Amino acid sequence: MVLKQDADHFIFKQFGFDSKTLTLDNTSVLKQLKKSIPKEFPRSNMAWIVHFERISSIEALSADHHSQPSLF
Repeated sequence: MVLKQDADHFIFKQFGFDSKTLTLDNTSVLKQLKKSIPKEFPRSNMAWIVHFERISSIEALSADHHSQPSLF
């Protein structure tokens, strides 16, 4: 999960094979995603991205929140 705090800072939370929570900038979050996706999903060549609005913390995200409709 990635939570955008402001224009330049993101909270990255990985839970699966590895578990970690990091605060990163724009370039670092992209690098971390590129490293984490192949490790968590070794046999997949695509990742599904779901966008949520008005979430204040990663822990607040639950099944009650509805994602933004797909743009594609």
